[in-house]
Amino acid sequence: MGLGQLEVEFLLNEHRYRPIAGEVLTIGRQAIELTPERTIDLLKSYGIGLLTASFELDKTNKHHSSTDKWITDHSLFKSFSDCRLYSADLSAYEGADFVFNVCDEVPDELVGRFDFVIDGGSLDNVFDPARMLRNMSRMLKPGGRAFTFAWSNSYASAYLKITPDWIMDYYAANEFADCKVYVAKHPSVKKGENVLAIWHFDPAMKNFQDVGAVRALKVLARPDRPAHVEDEGRLQTFCIAEKGDNSTNDRVPVQWQYRLSSQPYRTSISRFRSSPRPIFASPTSNRGHIRLPPISSHGTLSPVAVWG
Repeated sequence: MGLGQLEVEFLLNEHRYRPIAGEVLTIGRQAIELTPERTIDLLKSYGIGLLTASFELDKTNKHHSSTDKWITDHSLFKSFSDCRLYSADLSAYEGADFVFNVCDEVPDELVGRFDFVIDGGSLDNVFDPARMLRNMSRMLKPGGRAFTFAWSNSYASAYLKITPDWIMDYYAANEFADCKVYVAKHPSVKKGENVLAIWHFDPAMKNFQDVGAVRALKVLARPDRPAHVEDEGRLQTFCIAEKGDNSTNDRVPVQWQYRLSSQPYRTSISRFRSSPRPIFASPTSNRGHIRLPPISSHGTLSPVAVWG
């Protein structure tokens, strides 16, 4: 499991909005695909003060067999935060602090304990992702935040594919305080592409350009629209969610076409839209210089960052 520049930028965006502090748990030890120099550059780009320039190079994470220049997960977080970093894994082979199956029972000592839980790419590699998502929520304090990213379509090592609607609906059904979901479209080497783009998923957006009057009325009556991504490129789903005082863990969402009621989805989506958490934006992006064709005919996805 690992965090590359894109994933770290999501974390820095969130830290800039509300500092990452307290107890932080990662699902699996994280390979940090950044050098000390690149980490410092990113912090400067985001206007985040460097707390220490003393970085430890990772000699433990097995993902690092091809390089000796990446920093450890502890070094990354110490560079900008005073949080206490822990990891959980199925085995202790990379030095996890807590050894248990994240798709099984959560140890009592971890329930409601953490201020921030990070899934560094495990959700698309387990057999029971719904159980894992519930358990991540169970380990959060009220006000705690979860960061998740997973592959959304064909990728060699992904066991499952996670869609924007699936993860958004979980947090909406369980009435989280906030949830922001994004789609990352990676360039296709086969097609000669060289652009990486981030699209924000807003299920309450509507686009009537290609629908008739009858269908438009249905859209108005049911604003929680699916992402409906129409692209053959390599896609990832990213999510930042914040737990509220009255959020639940175990409600099971129903796909939008089959809901007998639009609640609590409609109320949750309205709350997510009006939250003060800003939409992802990157100071390293060249968003204003690249035009992108739409990847959804439902108007639910809008580009917010582009590199290329």
